[in-house]
Amino acid sequence: MSEVSDAFRNAFCSGGGISAECGCGITHFARENTHYDWNVGEHANLLELEKAEPDKYIESADDSVDYLNVLGRTWVFGCPCDYGPRVEGLLWRHRESVAEFLLDESNAELVKEFRVHNTVDNAKLAIDRLNKQHVISDDAAERLKGGLGEAV
Repeated sequence: MSEVSDAFRNAFCSGGGISAECGCGITHFARENTHYDWNVGEHANLLELEKAEPDKYIESADDSVDYLNVLGRTWVFGCPCDYGPRVEGLLWRHRESVAEFLLDESNAELVKEFRVHNTVDNAKLAIDRLNKQHVISDDAAERLKGGLGEAV
């Protein structure tokens, strides 16, 4: 079982909670703790299920079970199915194409903004907004802003 990078987890973690079922069918549950209100007997029941079916129930060493939703599928961080690391690997292997796609989409947004407001200042504001939303990097934002002066 491999893990995802912290950057991937920070970018794509959809949520966390007391338990979650991974798309592969394994139910992950948090260790008993004081952070959640377990129903009476709920944690003990999950522990019994884990003993009976260890390939379908896994108690986490953490206080929370974090998960990611990708294309309608839930993946639990740390699941032995390694779905998350495979998604991260796919993104990494195609990083240049993904970056180009995001930049093209960002440029389309800028063109739209520029046409609506027809000013360089408003387009620069749009670039800043995309940068703050983490759609584009600081470097890409600076390159785009630099290009606006030449395009006008």
